Amino acid sequence: MADPPISTTNDLMITYYIVRYGILRGYPKRVVRRHIVGEIPVKQTGFKDLKSYNGHIYARIRQVERTLWAPHITEVGDILQRLADEQKAEVNSGATKEEAEQNYYENLEYELRRIFDPLDPYFTKAFVQADKDETLERAEEKKRAEKRAKAERTRGRPPYVGDENFNEKTIASRTDMRRKYYWDWKRGEIKLRKDNNEWFTRLQLRKQHALAKKTGAAPDWDRYHEMQRKRLDFVLDKRLTKLKAFHVDDPAEADNIDNRLKALKEQLRSGAINEDTYLREKQNLYKTSSATAKKGFKKRVKQGYRNFVERPLRGFRKLFPVGSDSHIWEVFNLLTILFLGAVVTSFTKDWDFMIGFLSLAGFYVLPLPPELPENARLILKPGDALTWRKMFSRGYLGNHNAAIGFMRSLAKTSAIYWFSMGFVNSKLPFANIGLIVTVFVGYFFLKMTYDAEKPSDVIESLLRFFLGAYFIPFVVIDHIFHSMVLTMISLAFFAIPPIAEEKSGKGEATRSQLFSQYLMYDRILFSVFMMIALIGSGSVPAFSTGFFASLFPGNWQLTGALKATFIYFWTITGIAGFFSSPQTRPTSGFVMLGVATIIYGLGPGTQQVGAGLFGVWFPTVYSTFTSVTAPVTDVFGQLGDTFGTAMTLLVDPVGFANDITNPERKKNAATGEIGA
Repeated sequence: MADPPISTTNDLMITYYIVRYGILRGYPKRVVRRHIVGEIPVKQTGFKDLKSYNGHIYARIRQVERTLWAPHITEVGDILQRLADEQKAEVNSGATKEEAEQNYYENLEYELRRIFDPLDPYFTKAFVQADKDETLERAEEKKRAEKRAKAERTRGRPPYVGDENFNEKTIASRTDMRRKYYWDWKRGEIKLRKDNNEWFTRLQLRKQHALAKKTGAAPDWDRYHEMQRKRLDFVLDKRLTKLKAFHVDDPAEADNIDNRLKALKEQLRSGAINEDTYLREKQNLYKTSSATAKKGFKKRVKQGYRNFVERPLRGFRKLFPVGSDSHIWEVFNLLTILFLGAVVTSFTKDWDFMIGFLSLAGFYVLPLPPELPENARLILKPGDALTWRKMFSRGYLGNHNAAIGFMRSLAKTSAIYWFSMGFVNSKLPFANIGLIVTVFVGYFFLKMTYDAEKPSDVIESLLRFFLGAYFIPFVVIDHIFHSMVLTMISLAFFAIPPIAEEKSGKGEATRSQLFSQYLMYDRILFSVFMMIALIGSGSVPAFSTGFFASLFPGNWQLTGALKATFIYFWTITGIAGFFSSPQTRPTSGFVMLGVATIIYGLGPGTQQVGAGLFGVWFPTVYSTFTSVTAPVTDVFGQLGDTFGTAMTLLVDPVGFANDITNPERKKNAATGEIGA
């Protein structure tokens, strides 16, 4: 087999990575190959593709491991151990670590060349270099580990914390003073103080006494007072610098502080005043400047209150064309809504309610939509019909009426949605009852009909259609009761598309063609949904078995009085919904949905309806209701028997007497005797 088309340098590097990752670290062959391909791409070699390059790498790995390394592994291990012992001995005898390491690698290369050069000259160089790199990497990793451990130990400490041993001569340094104070506090010798001057004084006194006890000399009180004055001067400079920041609106006062400080320093430098007088005057300057700064701060607070509170409240009057008293009450109501949202959110631990209250507040803040502008009126002239093309034109939707109407309608729908989601995700008892009330109140709160001349009405009616066609049947009813019949009933009665208002006149009113064939398709869909509900209830025996039973696996299989009641209400509401106008259909649908839910709860869906309405409280509610109604049922049963006996006595006294004198005797099934 011919030699592979690869250069000597690349072959040496391949051997280096095989030794480093395959021999020294013991990685599998596939991992070693991945490292080699990553460091030496196939483009740098003479191979045509990666497949042939990988074949060469695996062949080289087998050659190094089997031919070179495996036969001499014991001998190389003894050499490495002997050289490591010699390196430690050199370090102990006084040689530097660098010299000992250099001798180690020279001896290692000599020993390996003696063994491997006759077999493969690449292997010796690769092994020495890989061993050296591994040693350096282990040293770097050790340093990084020590650094991480030190950072973990000092986490949370002040940045100035260091070694507790420091030079006493540099005690004037602020960093050293803080370090000393920290370690004294850690030992429990001193307690934290609010005033920096106090702990500084205690620190210096302790230092002076320690020096006097150690050397036997008297404390250097002059140095102590000098350092105390330096500390006080530093604190005053720091405080005055902060004070100048308060005089942004009054540059003259800030310049006054700078000029006074310069004058005091000049007097101290010329000898006109001593250090004590200088510090006393500096303290007086701080007191007067502090009083001035407090006045300026109060002034800015008042100005901020006027800018951010009074002016916005007065600006609300532009949004609400009402008097001042009504405006105040509206702002008060707005704050009340936000307060209720915060209280409910803190009680339920659910932010859905807070978003719902914010949406409600947004609807409350937004003004009523203005009149339609002139350019939109040109699109809808008197007698014209509103089409989908005109509706999505820029002139019809690109105006304040449509924008504000959309925002108000979106705020309404968002409030309904987020309140509903709050009840869906809530763990409160009877949360589903609150969900049903919220959804239906919000549904009837939105507009169903629209005026074609008002884009805001069209948008709101479309959002109501979405609420009735998707949210109520599939998110609310199906989520609570898991019944296809109730879902179809809600679709039939509440999925009402927008309906144009009927205006009286002689054809001058604007008409709408958004749903021109609405009535025909509406009645077809209504009939389909109602028939599905009837088949799913199991009230029609012909549709309760066979093919239809497989289509509706959740068949109720109603019988007796429940079946008759369902058919009765289905017939009444079906006729009313089919022949009446769609505007009145949700009202009758609310009745039909309520009756169907009760029938489902009394029939096959007792567990589903009870758990859906009362949640985990259903067993308690059911047992309590049963214990209360059982005695009442017995009493009414006894009253019924009494009234029945009285009616028999009045209608057929002879028969009543015969029943008493000749009672019916039953035959004993076991013995066959009569009257036993």
